[in-house]
Amino acid sequence: MENQPSKYQKKILTIPNLLSLLRIFMIPPLVWLYCIKEDYFATLVLLTLSGITAVADGIIARRFNMISDFGKAFDPVADKLTQAVMLFCLTSRFKLMLLPLLLLVVKETIAAVTGIVSIKKSGKVMGALWHGKAATVMLPRRFSFPFLCLRGSIFQLRTRVRVSLDTSLKSCREGSVPSSTS
Repeated sequence: MENQPSKYQKKILTIPNLLSLLRIFMIPPLVWLYCIKEDYFATLVLLTLSGITAVADGIIARRFNMISDFGKAFDPVADKLTQAVMLFCLTSRFKLMLLPLLLLVVKETIAAVTGIVSIKKSGKVMGALWHGKAATVMLPRRFSFPFLCLRGSIFQLRTRVRVSLDTSLKSCREGSVPSSTS
């Protein structure tokens, strides 16, 4: 089904793309809840809702053949912005989170440049690889502990950082380009 061109391939206004836009609109309230209001549970609830929309947009895109070239580029932008903002918020309480934030920025910059070059050479917008999608879904779960607790165990935090780095390195080694199928 994914190899067949759909009537949505060149469209921008699709349900999956609107869900990606909704995720971007959730970012300012996420920062406000975490950094200003310091309501970590509400932040986690909003982050979970954002994760649900991230999964839903892909399911809807594939199930109803609403895969668009715009969505393949826009969905990962929404994902990575959410991840970067989440890590930025965590650095306000856990300075150790600066390392994964910087690595995310470097990795995604390299992936974006590689993706743009690939699109220019092939004329095609490629979909995400399975481990890239898994990393996107799992990142909020990995870092949920600091959202809920005022004092996280440094061991738990280091373990979560290591798992995140391992996943990112695997993604880089296998040459995935951050794009989605929505």
